[in-house]
Amino acid sequence: MTGMKHKITDRMVFTGTCLGYGLFLLYVACSFLPVEALHNRYVNRRVASTLYVPRWDLYTASPQTTISKLYRVDGNKITEVDMRPFVPDFMFGLDRRPKVLAQEVSVIVDDKRLLSTMHPYLILAPEDGYIQQFIGADTLVYTPVSKPQITLLKGKYIIAMYDAASWDMRKDSRRKITPMYIVAVNIAAP
Repeated sequence: MTGMKHKITDRMVFTGTCLGYGLFLLYVACSFLPVEALHNRYVNRRVASTLYVPRWDLYTASPQTTISKLYRVDGNKITEVDMRPFVPDFMFGLDRRPKVLAQEVSVIVDDKRLLSTMHPYLILAPEDGYIQQFIGADTLVYTPVSKPQITLLKGKYIIAMYDAASWDMRKDSRRKITPMYIVAVNIAAP
């Protein structure tokens, strides 16, 4: 019975999310269309431009962007933290925690001074693989991290960083492994 209740909740959240996004896109379209009958105090280009900023990189990242994956360490077990926003766990994009998690990971990854004090590990692993096969959680050197910008992450984590594959590498079916830099952090409250 519990599984059925979750399915119904997931469907309701998914339907509500689609309806909300659809209404928002309708609002944006009405704001930018040249029909004067639709425009009023809140439905105009100026207001819509503050809510929706069309850019070329709105849905794509730069090819030079380093990809970061987050793994939580519980004892000797390493589990991947799913930071994709459009999954049922995060209410199909309505929950903002994945965005906060991604920003907190980027605070660690972008801090060059902090990265220079960490002990990086280079491993060759599949991009979507299970990294516990390639590295042991008990053999890592964990760097203590305490920053005021980090509010959700607490405890031991592993951050795997690798470069995005080019189009030619993506098309090559023989490409199985990716060089990854692994850093281990122990995040405490500031």
